[in-house]
Amino acid sequence: MAEYDANQEIRDQFKRVFDRFRKTVEAFPEGEWRTGENPYQRPAGLAGHFLSTVDYYTSGLDAAEFPWQKRLGANWEDPRDEVLPSKEIILDYLEEMNARIEKWTQRTDFSAEDELHPYCGRTVLGRAFYLIRHCESHLAELNLELRRRGYLGPEWR
Repeated sequence: MAEYDANQEIRDQFKRVFDRFRKTVEAFPEGEWRTGENPYQRPAGLAGHFLSTVDYYTSGLDAAEFPWQKRLGANWEDPRDEVLPSKEIILDYLEEMNARIEKWTQRTDFSAEDELHPYCGRTVLGRAFYLIRHCESHLAELNLELRRRGYLGPEWR
């Protein structure tokens, strides 16, 4: 058996989540991307929140330092549909976060105490699990929106 690499396992789990996220984003028709029965159900907003949170928890910054609206140009909770990011912007941001996760999982000591976000867990590994759970929760919501609108999302992997 090959040598066990926990960091590689964590990286692989993020890649699986990100792959499903990409396929989910692509499955939404352009005309439905920024709309929803209520502001929370807008795919563009949920997708922006998904990625901003990945960015935040892997940035090394605390909440006061993190530039929440800088990357997407809008708050995901803004009630105006037209200010939400396009699918293209979301997919570009996803590629940035793919690269971030690649580096983060290569250089991070996941057994270290998490002093920056201790509410996620005692260790940085706890934060990684917290972040994956957060991503999966919003990915489920996005897939539910696809179903509710009569579209199929990507298969579980």
